[in-house]
Amino acid sequence: MKKLLLFSGVLAGMLSPAVRANDVSDIAIDVSESLLPSESVSSVNQITVPATDAGRALREINGVTASRKGGKGFEPIIRGQQQSQLNVVMDGAYIHGACPGRMDPPTTYVSRAGYDKVEVIRGYESVIYGAGGSGGTVLFTRDAPDFNNDQGMRWHPSVTGKAYMGYTGNSNGKDLSLDIAAGSSEGWLRAYGGYQDAGNYKDGSGSKVSSAFRTNTGGLIISGEVAGFTRMELNVEAVRDDDVYYSGNGMDAPRAKADIWRFKTRYDRSFLIFDALELSAYRSDVEHQMDNFSVRRRKPNAPNGLKAPSSSLTRGGRLQGSVFSEKSELRIGIDYQANDRDAKRYKVALDNPSQADQYQSHMWPGVEYRQMGLFAELDYELSDNNHLRVGGRYDDFKAEATKASAEALGASSPDALYQKYYGYKADKVSEGNSSGLVSWIHDLSSTQSVELRASRSVRTADASERYIASRGSCCHGSDDWVGNPRIKPEIHHQLDAGYQFQATRAQFRVMAFVDEVNDFILRTSGSSSGKRGAKLYKNVDARLYGLEMESRYDIGHWQPAIGLSWIRGENRDDSQQKNLPQIPPLTGSIKLDYNTDAWLLGARYELAARQDKVDTDSGLDAGESSGYGVMHLYGWYQLDKGLKLLGGVENLFDRTYALHVNRASRDPFNPEALRVHEPGRQVWVGVEVLF
Repeated sequence: MKKLLLFSGVLAGMLSPAVRANDVSDIAIDVSESLLPSESVSSVNQITVPATDAGRALREINGVTASRKGGKGFEPIIRGQQQSQLNVVMDGAYIHGACPGRMDPPTTYVSRAGYDKVEVIRGYESVIYGAGGSGGTVLFTRDAPDFNNDQGMRWHPSVTGKAYMGYTGNSNGKDLSLDIAAGSSEGWLRAYGGYQDAGNYKDGSGSKVSSAFRTNTGGLIISGEVAGFTRMELNVEAVRDDDVYYSGNGMDAPRAKADIWRFKTRYDRSFLIFDALELSAYRSDVEHQMDNFSVRRRKPNAPNGLKAPSSSLTRGGRLQGSVFSEKSELRIGIDYQANDRDAKRYKVALDNPSQADQYQSHMWPGVEYRQMGLFAELDYELSDNNHLRVGGRYDDFKAEATKASAEALGASSPDALYQKYYGYKADKVSEGNSSGLVSWIHDLSSTQSVELRASRSVRTADASERYIASRGSCCHGSDDWVGNPRIKPEIHHQLDAGYQFQATRAQFRVMAFVDEVNDFILRTSGSSSGKRGAKLYKNVDARLYGLEMESRYDIGHWQPAIGLSWIRGENRDDSQQKNLPQIPPLTGSIKLDYNTDAWLLGARYELAARQDKVDTDSGLDAGESSGYGVMHLYGWYQLDKGLKLLGGVENLFDRTYALHVNRASRDPFNPEALRVHEPGRQVWVGVEVLF
């Protein structure tokens, strides 16, 4: 009897989409034998880009883009949604960045070493990955080491691993990583670490783009079986960023750090009504320092500078039980997440170091979020060719700005700013949010299937949308940035319809979706007297809809592939139906690879249409954007068993271009740039060793 669904990934028995990268930076995509038309499947080809950031690597997956701030801090966007509209899960842990300006989205802290694959769910496909996730879910996961593989040099039967060394021209980027495991399938110890160092690159016009950074990462995992039916795993991980240059921000980051702890255990014996139990817990502690003088003196003639130390501490866990039968799997569980954020900004006297720093803004005034969720999800095989998924969850959510009064700031205190712009101060917030979905998959034949899915998901406002309290430098408040303490949660009602054909040599997938959003949270600019120019938040009704298509065909050694994604976002609160900000235009790629057992040579043509449907009120869109087409080359050669030489040329014809989904550049060293340009031509090489 045909399997109901393909289950793999972080926890056994859970749905995982087919987009899988064997290395987070390298985007080595494996094609899964799944007949789920909602899944996004990219090329089976291995390394195609020398990615400096996991968010940059995600761009290689059709339907996923990411805005650029420099060489680090790429913000993933799926179906026109980003930030807290996406759930980003790192081997079971949630990480919330510490920068109010999103210099460090969660993907910033995904190291090149230590992760085995990245899985992307586009849209709302499951209730088990936490609250929200209306735009999609990104799962960075690790597999157990395979001590029986024959791909590497196999120096010792109880040791396996991978090493990589790479260099990228243009930015003078160096990339080193090592991932090694010792033990057996019953118990093992895994250590991994990496180092990246890059300078500022030049765009196609020869202009320097602020993008330099230095990153060190490392981690240790110990895992073992207990009595043959229980497995426990403990993971400790650290990420350190230094001297990070940004083009799209008014500050740089001299230092950022993330310390992550994870614990997971699985019990594979019957307990009460359950056939298996899984428990996971995590803690992620992030600190971020940003300023406009220590990495680069942004205003060289000004006597004063600004610095903003910030922190974000997240703790949580999940307990899930599974009940199996011949035709079904039921998952029932509870999850919890607590996040504490704090960010202050100070004015610093650069010409008089002995002068005390002046407390200017409490940007995140002791923000505390607490979420407790209950969920249940059933996969049921109605017949050999009809499969049903039904899921629901309820989230109890509480939020509070514990330091909103900040009396030392007077009229610049958070409560004073909330009162000025919205007419009320910060109160404790309590929400009860219900989400759910129903999905039907029908197999038309052994190679064809269709899917229909209807869902409701609720996304609460994040810390900045609700509580940001940034007092600008102008006494008239034209650059104030103030959250709305009483902003309502977004409610998404989505309908997805898809078709998939998957045979031995050919694959074709198409998915259409529409998302009706009540109380979409929109950042806008104040227009009334006393509020003009300030960045504020309000609820509007919105609609997102689009189409995603992928096709691939193998002709002997030749492997052509094409992917297209089109999204439209409308603000439906206005009679003129204004546009939502940061919506990518029609984008796609055309690929052609020649693949043998000994070597591969490939070309990818990346394209984007012009985008003239922009939002002029939010300040998030840097105007309309032109379309572009850019050619990339890549390949590899197997020098010996377990030893591979890799390389390629990005932006072969040295085009000057930038993605539409990009914040306006605020780089005083390149004031002519409207958006952060992508790198000009850059040659890269690498050596990979498997053992």
